[in-house]
Amino acid sequence: MKKRFLWITIGCIGILFCVCVSFKSHVNIENDTKQQIIGVWKDISGTLPYENIKIITKERFIWTWTSNNIIMFSASGTYTFDGETYIENIEYGTQSMKNEFGKKAVMKIRFEGNKMYYSGIHGDNVSINRIFERME
Repeated sequence: MKKRFLWITIGCIGILFCVCVSFKSHVNIENDTKQQIIGVWKDISGTLPYENIKIITKERFIWTWTSNNIIMFSASGTYTFDGETYIENIEYGTQSMKNEFGKKAVMKIRFEGNKMYYSGIHGDNVSINRIFERME
């Protein structure tokens, strides 16, 4: 009886160890994936009449479009990123963005060096294709 209890205990500890190692690996992969996108990004696409800056932190984003040092449009909120698909949940913004609150932007992202290629659909089926360069 004691031997059986010992083997069951050893087995449970082994399973628990494997689960913890697997979870830690998953968390590290998730953190590494998020680290790619965290930073300050400048739109270098050349397709907008405004300067477009996007700041992405561990859990939130904000972007602004400025012209002559005046913020024309801005939005912020939370996001998810799995290494390929980036989804913004727009929660706040300038008066001109109020119709976008509660909408999502779903983007496919790939990285090449210090550039981020960003394309997908925003809000009411608005197609977006941008190239951002890491500023810091």
